[in-house]
Amino acid sequence: MNIRNLLDRTSTGLATLRAKTELENSNNENSLNIQLETVFIKILNLVYGYSLSSANLISGNFPGVDALDSESRIMVQITSTFSAEKIEHTIGQVLDKGLDADFGKLIFVFLKSKKKLSKSSADRLRAKISGRFELDFDTMLIDPGDIYGILAAEQDMDKLLKVNKILDEAIHGIPE
Repeated sequence: MNIRNLLDRTSTGLATLRAKTELENSNNENSLNIQLETVFIKILNLVYGYSLSSANLISGNFPGVDALDSESRIMVQITSTFSAEKIEHTIGQVLDKGLDADFGKLIFVFLKSKKKLSKSSADRLRAKISGRFELDFDTMLIDPGDIYGILAAEQDMDKLLKVNKILDEAIHGIPE
């Protein structure tokens, strides 16, 4: 298998998950969102080199975030909802629960396509964070397209094979 074929499989897998999420959410079905938290934790660990684990392993229905990397001090919220209100709600939970004492960065992974925040929304959110942790609205709001972009730029065959295995298991439920 060559890089082009692996990239094609990767883009198809990521696009399939994005489209399935959008379709099922439009019918008020959200169980896929929960399954994809684990899938994207695995993918983020591979692509970005994180050591994330599910926050629900610490406490069921952990407040505000879905994954934590204590070593890198990273919190991750994985969601299908892109809105300033969703981001603000998560920031509020992080601050209310004091997670900013142990974690210095908050990253959002959007299962569907992300949008651009308005300047006024971004300014309001920055004021709420008030320097207590980092949330860069240009680089820390990511979606499947951003993940694919990194993989396409790197063209790391081993990484692509591993990401495709995760995607295949999520989509087809058939381990190799």
